[in-house]
Amino acid sequence: GILHLKIVQGSFNHTLFTEFIKGLLDQMLPFPEPNSVIVMDNFRIHKSDEIVEMIHD
Repeated sequence: GILHLKIVQGSFNHTLFTEFIKGLLDQMLPFPEPNSVIVMDNFRIHKSDEIVEMIHD
């Protein structure tokens, strides 16, 4: 199901994506619990050090 969503008008930039991930992580549980896995493609914004660190923490 949907845990978190954000609708924006215009482009989705690094700042908006970081805010989105923070909101999503608030709804998630530690692995291996339900709602504990994030799947992303190889888009550059998804692989920033800041995003990767937030998800791993």
